[in-house]
Amino acid sequence: MSSQEALQYDFLDVPPEPEASVALDVMPGAEHVLFGLPDVWVAMYYAGNNPAKLVTLSALEHFPSEVFVDPSDVAKHTKEMQADAPGWSNTPTQIIGYCRKSLVPADLVEFGETKHDTEGIRLTERGRNIGSLIVGVLTPTELRTIENGDEDNKRLPLQVAVGRTSRHRGKLRGSTTRFDIYEALLRHPEGLSSQGIFENVTVAQPNVVMATRELLNTGIIRNEDREESNVFALTDRLDEIDVNQCPPDIQIIIESMKHYRSQGTTQISSKQLLDKVATLSHGVLRTEMSSRFSGWRRWANRAELIPLLEPSGGKKQRTRYTITSEYQNFLSELVHIKQMLVDPSPTAEAWRKDAQRQAGLLFADSHIVASLMGFAKTNTTVASDKNNNAWGEKVIEAIPVEGIDVAALHRKIVDAYGDIQYRSFLARLPQLPGIGVLQRPGLGKRGHNQSFAIKAHKFSADWTQDAACAGRSDIFLPQYDKTDPASLQKVAQAKEICLSCPVMLPCLKTAMNKGEQHAVRGAVWFGNRKAELPKQMADTVLKLVRVGMKLSTPKVMPFIPREGIDAVTLHHRLVASSGEELSYSDFINQLRNLPEIGILETSAEHDDEHPEMLILKEAFFSRAWADNASCRDMDPEVFYPLSSPQCIKPAALQQVESVKRICNQCPAKLPCLKAAIDAKETDAIRGGIWFANNKELTQDIRDTVRRMVHVQSRH
Repeated sequence: MSSQEALQYDFLDVPPEPEASVALDVMPGAEHVLFGLPDVWVAMYYAGNNPAKLVTLSALEHFPSEVFVDPSDVAKHTKEMQADAPGWSNTPTQIIGYCRKSLVPADLVEFGETKHDTEGIRLTERGRNIGSLIVGVLTPTELRTIENGDEDNKRLPLQVAVGRTSRHRGKLRGSTTRFDIYEALLRHPEGLSSQGIFENVTVAQPNVVMATRELLNTGIIRNEDREESNVFALTDRLDEIDVNQCPPDIQIIIESMKHYRSQGTTQISSKQLLDKVATLSHGVLRTEMSSRFSGWRRWANRAELIPLLEPSGGKKQRTRYTITSEYQNFLSELVHIKQMLVDPSPTAEAWRKDAQRQAGLLFADSHIVASLMGFAKTNTTVASDKNNNAWGEKVIEAIPVEGIDVAALHRKIVDAYGDIQYRSFLARLPQLPGIGVLQRPGLGKRGHNQSFAIKAHKFSADWTQDAACAGRSDIFLPQYDKTDPASLQKVAQAKEICLSCPVMLPCLKTAMNKGEQHAVRGAVWFGNRKAELPKQMADTVLKLVRVGMKLSTPKVMPFIPREGIDAVTLHHRLVASSGEELSYSDFINQLRNLPEIGILETSAEHDDEHPEMLILKEAFFSRAWADNASCRDMDPEVFYPLSSPQCIKPAALQQVESVKRICNQCPAKLPCLKAAIDAKETDAIRGGIWFANNKELTQDIRDTVRRMVHVQSRH
């Protein structure tokens, strides 16, 4: 069998019929049990959660069984196995770590002294017997995961599916619990309650609870919506209820029922109803709301108006757990492999022999080894390492610009880069540069807070073109009344639109910068801002969300005084007042496109980056403008330099600069400049410009002043 044939992994799909009964000495028995489990299972749990461990086991097969090998020699051989294929390789320290934490507890590897009296490693007798079997079985499984692109039949890295394995008081923890849960749920595709899982596994209940929570966080299993005991019929008789006569809390419930009925819903469970109400009534417990509604419904004929379809009898069904559909086939394959490892049938024995034979063929291909090692490097990333910038960059790549629920982001990271506990992941996220976590009140499951991840991003100035609320302004401006059901209904509808909007974040920041008081913006009702926009959330949005600014005449005009304003100063004031972002070059380019704005640009340098520019708007001055001139009491001769611009002397240059400073601070600068242009001045300094210097007085300046500056006629 060639290495290319080995890549077909046929033995995993259809176990071949054996030519003869071949025993591999891996059957569980008194001499083949470790930690109370078959040794091949222990080896699978410990070695199967990292492809680098499989490569290490394969590399140790190269060395004599009776000799302890220096870890550096094993690392060198691992590199040789990759040949010229690019990729990451084990270091001696990493190999020692794999051995101490996993391969030694599984009795696959042991430590001893090399011939040079240094610490060395070698395969144990059990490792020589079953090491190649574990490698041959699990390597194709990992390769299939690397190659997989089927969204309907997703595969997981073994590190995620198998999980961490540890020993405690002579027993295994971690992987065995996960596999027990997989097997129980595969036997019951309709799902199991928590109690059902406890009854179908042999592991201690606290371990099952912990493992179930981890599998939920990684998205491998899911908890289906609870089948509520109370199911209410939604009929036309709801219209007989006078909402205005109901208490405020009951008004919200009735209005929610009417809303569902208007959408064609004929029945609703109490859970679905209260989930909706929880998003409208912040700070009110679900149990308290349910109790109030039950008490209100008992009076008069209200039970007839809102009939029960399925009386509860006081009992509630438990949440049912099922395996997520896209992982069903992969986990079935993994459990099948585990069972085949100890199946005493001749077919399974031949299957194991074929797996051992393929191990050598697979690891003879340098590209396969390099692929496995690259996958191992990605999936052994430690989230708690604050200096792991590469991991932070991967997380940033996984966050869309509109943000993402942290639970969904966690599942994406786990699928791609390995098993990271949810709590550690949530705690680590805000510490990564360029990432923030918003705790959004009332937007999570069952009305709880939602953890929402965002990243630093600059949105286009035209972000409103992508808004999902186009044409729906009516529901985004509710009256400020927390007890008004109609108002709360509009708030809920507006938030649903916001949560699916790609520009929710720039909308929220813009509303914050403008001091919004009433509307719904970015899934926040500013009429209830104190409860819905906590300081941490507001600070994070202001820090990470950047919004480009689009200039318009109404936005710019209030910042331009009649005498004009320096361009750099105007840019700073506009950005500071709006909270939006606009580079100086974009600012100037946009100004040039506003016909109501004039720009006077001289050849002098304002600073190292920007030429001196004066921004004008159309202005009218009195014919008595000279009465306000700063130079009215000065000697007129100082405004006529004795030198020419081509051969100016230092004393004359000092005179010119001194006069220009006076002009630039003069309130009559513009009408003075206009009068000089109209009079065809050729030598004097007027309005901060030396008319003898053709470089200063360009045709653009002449045209702009004539267009923007007006002086009243004497007649």
